[in-house]
Amino acid sequence: MFNLNTIPKELAFLNDLNGDKNDEYRSSQWLTTTFDSEIWKFDFGTTHQLVVDFQVKLDDGSFLTDHSNFALLDIFKCWICIQTHFDVTGTVIQSASTANATIRRVLSLIDYLLINSEYFQLSKFGLTNLTENDIIHLLTKLASSREITTSIYEWPAQLSDFLRNELASTETQILDEVIQKNPFIALDIPDEEDRMLSLTESEIVYSRAYLWNIGFYRPHFRDARGIETFRYGPNTKKLADKIYSDTLRGYTQKPQPYELLLEPTYRSTQECARAPVRHKSEDILAEREWHKYRKTLRTLGQLAEIGVNVPLFALSQTKSLYTQENFLLQTSKRFRTLPHNIVLYALRNAIEFALDYGDDLIKSAEAVIEASRKSNTSCVTFTNNNDVKDFLTPKIREMGVKFWHLSSNIKSEKTATYQFKKNTSPTNIFNRLRNNEGLYDLIRVLYGAIQISLGALMARRQGELIDLISGEVLDVEKSNLVFFNRKSGFGDMRSKEARPIPPVLVNLVEMLEQFHRRLVTIGVSTKKAQLFSYPDLNSGNPIMLNSPQYNASIDIFCDYFEMPLNENGERYYIRQHQLRRFFAMMFFWGGSFGGMDALRWFLGHTDIEHLYHYITESTPGYILQAAKANFGSELIRTHPDEAPKLADILERHFGTRDFSVLDSNELDEYIEELIIEGCVEIEPIFFEVPDGKAYRIAVKVLERTQGHFSE
Repeated sequence: MFNLNTIPKELAFLNDLNGDKNDEYRSSQWLTTTFDSEIWKFDFGTTHQLVVDFQVKLDDGSFLTDHSNFALLDIFKCWICIQTHFDVTGTVIQSASTANATIRRVLSLIDYLLINSEYFQLSKFGLTNLTENDIIHLLTKLASSREITTSIYEWPAQLSDFLRNELASTETQILDEVIQKNPFIALDIPDEEDRMLSLTESEIVYSRAYLWNIGFYRPHFRDARGIETFRYGPNTKKLADKIYSDTLRGYTQKPQPYELLLEPTYRSTQECARAPVRHKSEDILAEREWHKYRKTLRTLGQLAEIGVNVPLFALSQTKSLYTQENFLLQTSKRFRTLPHNIVLYALRNAIEFALDYGDDLIKSAEAVIEASRKSNTSCVTFTNNNDVKDFLTPKIREMGVKFWHLSSNIKSEKTATYQFKKNTSPTNIFNRLRNNEGLYDLIRVLYGAIQISLGALMARRQGELIDLISGEVLDVEKSNLVFFNRKSGFGDMRSKEARPIPPVLVNLVEMLEQFHRRLVTIGVSTKKAQLFSYPDLNSGNPIMLNSPQYNASIDIFCDYFEMPLNENGERYYIRQHQLRRFFAMMFFWGGSFGGMDALRWFLGHTDIEHLYHYITESTPGYILQAAKANFGSELIRTHPDEAPKLADILERHFGTRDFSVLDSNELDEYIEELIIEGCVEIEPIFFEVPDGKAYRIAVKVLERTQGHFSE
């Protein structure tokens, strides 16, 4: 007879199907310590490690780990453990990253209870005091902000209160002396609308002085945009340690209050302000993420299965609270659709640049990296002591290359670098970039060019492109791109898939693969480098690639080719999710602005119907829907008479037939909704012409199905 105790470790999850739930709900495959430990450690493999210290104080001053609070601690621990149990996951085996996120989510909910321990009287009543109104209040708070640090931890309010209390117990004379010695502390107070905290200007200055005096500032702060940086920023982890000492996860780093940052400088990693990539939305939680928190909260009721005393009635009464009608929620932020002429401009330049200069740029870079390796110095040091022109091919020399790395050379000239004083224009360095002075900079442009080419014509997810391994990208026939689908597979395992790849992209992929093989031969790389992992500036060793580095290569490309600006003077810095729509959009708009001939050349297809089949096979359904909706939106804004029935529907919905005044995003989304519900079809119709096949896009209005209209 088969014994479950003898199964391999990797199949240990099968024990959940035939075990004692009292034990199952007190264990987790990711937990490396015992259930009774006061400090838990989770191991999620390469994803992350997590430590949870249950030795926190409750409202009466006792510790959660005290014997008097045993029942409450047991509830919290079981609640954490069941997040990866089949009774909660529905037989789905979670990947390490999913389990990590799920467990952190329940820890945040427990922290909400701990932060409000006095209100709930946790030490006396445990969770039995929770009412339906308390649950609804928590769900409302979760919906109120996209940041859990605001909705759960109330970071702006808690930090404001903390600083006011500290100022009240600190002598003003001490703070005045700090300001006198460091006058920059009192400068650059942002406008009120840009502040996070509820402090007055005077309180802001004294709060800065207080934090400076206790050593809570750290140097070289750079914000998430990478455009503006500050010489000093408060250490929010230290602050959180003080403020949330009696929570399980509150000690983690928190968002920086803009008004507490000191000495702004200007660090330009891009030439222009960035055109918004996602649609603007209010500061409210995405609906999908709110549903995850709601589900996690309701799993608390699952503990009733083992006789744990949980507020089952209060939880059950919130079962119907799952629609946007109950809570103000935003849909997940969608990426903005790029104007088709922008993508076509980028793609033309990307392919032409890569084909014209790619091989020579790579040969020149190989020569520099190999020579610096032999001299046992970094590439930067080597080229500071040697003329880089000696290592360039004739074509690259003719481009105007003078240095290995433009920014490093500017530093050596003791002039401005990427870092400028506030309000000083960094135009010079970008003009020199476009003058082709830096070889390494041009290598980055090349990587960005190939990323845009592959990204636009293969319509894959960014993560899938990042995961491509040099030498394993193409199949044996070199006719398919081989990748691991990030949205399929079992647990951490992902399905390996192949999609047809046009010949021009095969050439570009092989160009980078040859580069990686040479780097291995030179001795600065291994055989398993990521395809888009560009060489390190100093060592030449391919970097460990992730999203910021991947996007930075595209940003450099966009500045090099001076991608157009929008009406607000913001540059279109392209992102992969936007490129995924290009494939289908180009087809729908191809006949109207001449892009189809270019697309045929890019893909190597001549038969227009064959081309459309290729697009539909390579492009996910929701991307096609977005492209069709965008076509319908632009058509109805510019030529409403070409789709009169669709115009009738939209007029009834929006109350106007002048569609040019409507927000294009709202129009896109409503037409996409009609397509999804089967009310509208936007499809090509192919027909024979003397020169072969042609097509036109037909907009068809169907019978009323879901309350939008009647025919």
